[in-house]
Amino acid sequence: MTRQDFLWPPPVLPGEVVAVAAPASHVRRPPWEAGMNILRDWGFTVRCGPEVFQPRAYGVATDRLMARRFEEIWLDPE
Repeated sequence: MTRQDFLWPPPVLPGEVVAVAAPASHVRRPPWEAGMNILRDWGFTVRCGPEVFQPRAYGVATDRLMARRFEEIWLDPE
């Protein structure tokens, strides 16, 4: 596949929803909020789930849960 063959998605425009996930591990709230504020300043509506800030155990069950959560975010029509 060449670059010309790739079907690029339309750009995300101000006013649209941007969902942000952290499937690998939890994050500290202050740096996360700083990043979210930048996205809001650019005009996006930002969403994330509460699991972003919750410490989690390592293992298959957590991996499955985070994969499911990422899929929910990805498939959300907004």
